[in-house]
Formats: sequence, structure tokens, C-alpha cells
Amino acid sequence: MEKKVSRTPIREVLRRLEAEGLATFLRFKGFVVNSISIEDINHIYTIKASLEGLAGRLCTPIISTDPEKMETLQRLCSEMQGFSKRNDVEAYSRKNIEFHAAI
Repeated sequence: MEKKVSRTPIREVLRRLEAEGLATFLRFKGFVVNSISIEDINHIYTIKASLEGLAGRLCTPIISTDPEKMETLQRLCSEMQGFSKRNDVEAYSRKNIEFHAAI
């Protein structure tokens, strides 16, 4: 089933991506996705790791008082370890998203 989308929201998204430096508008060609350097990726993941660590430290006192939540998080963590050992990246990624949603 084909879904039709108005051009207006698509233009808005493309302009937002351009404003954030993620895309560039080329006259007579349209939008192109900007490349990202390895250095930028390293910076992004350094910041992400720091923020996730802080989030974990802030939510631990709250989550640790809920035995059911702790059991769920421990189960998800164990499942992630199993997927990691089997090098199942897709299953690991899905479980990781579930883990973070549970937090």
C-alpha cells in the first residue's frame, strides 16, 4: 500500500536537516546528505557515552528500589550478553533499545 505524503512536511524536514548541517541544498540538483568524519563520529560517541553514564547514575537510586524493574533490566542485560557472544548485532541492537526503554 502506497502512502502519499504532502511535499510541505518533506520540505520542512529537509530544511531542518540543512539547518543542522546534515544536508545541503544544491540548486538544480536538490538535497544531498553531508558526509561525517571519523573524528566527528568519535566526538559524538564520546558525548553519548558520557550522557548515558550520567543518566544511569541519576536513575539508579530510583530503579534500585523497584525489584521488578531490576529483574527486567538484569534479564535484558543477560539476553544482550548472549547476543553479543553469538555476534548477533541485529538482535543485540533490538534488545539494547528495549533495555534503554525499560530504564
